[in-house]
Amino acid sequence: MFNRKPIFQKNNYYDFDLDGNLIKKDPLYTYWWDDVPNFGDWIGPFLLGKISKRPLINVKGNFHPNALFTVGSVIEHIGKDFPDAMVWGSGLIKPLHKKRAKKLNQFISKIYAVRGKKTAHELSTKTNLSIPQVYGDPALLMPNFYVPNTNKFIVKKASICPHFSHLSYFNNVQNIESLNIIDVRESLLNVINEIANSSVCISTSLHGLIIAEAYEVPWVWLKISDKILDGDSFKFEDFFTTLNGGELIDSIILKKEDISEESLLNLVKFGRVYSKKYSDSLLLDALQL
Repeated sequence: MFNRKPIFQKNNYYDFDLDGNLIKKDPLYTYWWDDVPNFGDWIGPFLLGKISKRPLINVKGNFHPNALFTVGSVIEHIGKDFPDAMVWGSGLIKPLHKKRAKKLNQFISKIYAVRGKKTAHELSTKTNLSIPQVYGDPALLMPNFYVPNTNKFIVKKASICPHFSHLSYFNNVQNIESLNIIDVRESLLNVINEIANSSVCISTSLHGLIIAEAYEVPWVWLKISDKILDGDSFKFEDFFTTLNGGELIDSIILKKEDISEESLLNLVKFGRVYSKKYSDSLLLDALQL
């Protein structure tokens, strides 16, 4: 259960140990974007709950020091409301301008890991922050904490995983038998189950690609030219720096009017799984709670 409570409220959280004794647990204050339902934004709190076994409080919209920022392009959200913020696997959404760099320099106290080398380069060249050589989106760790529901008797389909802002562009192929259109607004584990049961994942969502990579499902990076995401390719290319051969990965671009069963099935042959440059254990061990 994820909670957002005004920071001025003091709450006591409890759990039971293996012997049935009531024990007090300190909550973990973290940040995640929750203005729009989106499975990618829920990966961070899910992982922190599994790793820490502590209650989670979302500090978004409140003031709180020492808040932990994890999955997503959320580093830019760090400012005066979050002094001494900590970063584990977060990324930038675009190159830093001077004003933003100055703010991050002032309010980040510790970086355990960043999503990729593009984020690391921006921070190391435009701030005085210490950037460890630990890279990777924590979403890659999901297989360590969740085994998807699978059915070996069902023939796997090609899945399309649109960013929530692209979902309506695929209305004309929603009921096509050969395709599975994934709604990223559904629950985190439902979306992961659908991606893990795909023959290939064609995604305009970064975390659609990352979860496919994590569960070794071939994937294709799709861009819709009618609606370019904020930051365009930066966050994708940032993640790709953590993959062997990542510098060669390019998007396939479609116009909204060209989205059809035929055009999407033509992309299946481009599906691929890459090998990771960095170990999961290095990323996991970098987190200090």
